[in-house]
Amino acid sequence: IHEHGLPSLAPFLGRDYVGLDAARQYFECLGAHLRYEGMRFEDEAEWVVDGARGVVVVRGWARFVAKRTGQGWGEGFVYRLRLGGDSGGEGDGDGEVKVKEYFVWADTGAAYLALRGEL
Repeated sequence: IHEHGLPSLAPFLGRDYVGLDAARQYFECLGAHLRYEGMRFEDEAEWVVDGARGVVVVRGWARFVAKRTGQGWGEGFVYRLRLGGDSGGEGDGDGEVKVKEYFVWADTGAAYLALRGEL
């Protein structure tokens, strides 16, 4: 997982979270600082899909609130997911599709200001 932005703006920004344990850490850190309301995504027909590369790009919208300050903002964001099977070497693997990459682009400026109580 990589949420684009400067690490100095929020503790979950600008670093790579590699592996399942790191992914948990990302979501725990995000959840410790922010909550969201009314999250929704564009209709599936609007997703950008590259089947050959296993990539899906979706847009979403939500209201985010900084837990410590109570300040919130509405924003649009973009997720880019690369999916793939987990073959683990020879053979077809377990047949499950797994998220291999998860990139996030969001309003890091609003997050920074809300976390500081300056929105």
